[in-house]
Amino acid sequence: MIPSHCPSESLFAQRLQRLARALKREKLDAILVWDRANTRYLCGFAGSASLICILPDGSSCFLTDSRYIALAKETIRHLEVHEIKPPAEKFLARLLHRRGIRKVGFEEMIPYSLYRQWGKALKVQLVETTALIRSLREQKDRTELAAIARAQRITERAFERVLALCRPGRTERALARAFLHAIEDEGGEGPAFDPIIASGPNAAIPHARPGDRALQRGDFVVFDLGARCGGYHSDMTRTVVIGRASERQRRVYDIVREAQRRAVAVVREGVLACEVDQAARRWIDRKGFGRRFRHRVGHGVGLEIHESPSLNSDNRSPLRRGMVITVEPGIYIEGWGGVRIEDMVRVTPGGGEVLTRWPHRLLEI
Repeated sequence: MIPSHCPSESLFAQRLQRLARALKREKLDAILVWDRANTRYLCGFAGSASLICILPDGSSCFLTDSRYIALAKETIRHLEVHEIKPPAEKFLARLLHRRGIRKVGFEEMIPYSLYRQWGKALKVQLVETTALIRSLREQKDRTELAAIARAQRITERAFERVLALCRPGRTERALARAFLHAIEDEGGEGPAFDPIIASGPNAAIPHARPGDRALQRGDFVVFDLGARCGGYHSDMTRTVVIGRASERQRRVYDIVREAQRRAVAVVREGVLACEVDQAARRWIDRKGFGRRFRHRVGHGVGLEIHESPSLNSDNRSPLRRGMVITVEPGIYIEGWGGVRIEDMVRVTPGGGEVLTRWPHRLLEI
């Protein structure tokens, strides 16, 4: 459950220390971490049954059931590991009571039934604190950046194999299956998300699902693809043409490519998230396609495919160094097709470092 290339114990300990300091700032006595992405971030554990209780003094514990206790004891060194039998509230109640804990943070994604159980059994004040760990996860350390880069290289190699199969008569669904097989062959853990492969008029649907439509000459084909490596995700979109591109296709493609370039050029530490969105949106508006750009320009990527920050027109939060974001403007014309170009970009003080190596030129296949 903990891959050989996962962060070191010292990195996990540093993350816990940062979270403990955040608890003190928020005047919380403890936090209960249930979300799988968050538990993996704090200790590397990827099993389906885990709960971490973190205290400001650093004496934190990891709870799991009999299925995972041997693995947890073998691999988790920086937390006290305890086997619990459901319901976990009994153990937690004793632990919190011994420490005099009164105010406990929890994550908003826990099931309502679990929230009610904790509220009744723990006899503490529960405070929603999802933003605490989310904020820590926004800035990637060197181990996380390396995993994201590996996932992206796997995605690019798998995409290259799929392109070799693109020809008239091949279905979207067949290409999606080929991509999933290619990820496995290239050493990935699996897809970052269900692949989006949309041809012809389907390319006008931003999140189209691959279907039985066969590729035809003159089609735009949008490929939105990603792989997982070490629990981390990649995300890339490229648009190609089957056969020779028409003048209209070239024009629309060039508008999106320039919008994407302008948005990436804005990325740097301290820039507001909305400014990246606005840079792409202003160019597309200027070219007369503003109503055809129907989604935010990007999002954070990491242990989840969609993380904060959200790069939309309303988010005035500043970008921070170490964030990994997508920049993915698009134009979608119903009944005709669409174009989207997407790269992952690391935020640095001096600008945005593009992690995606696949070129932006329009491919005619």
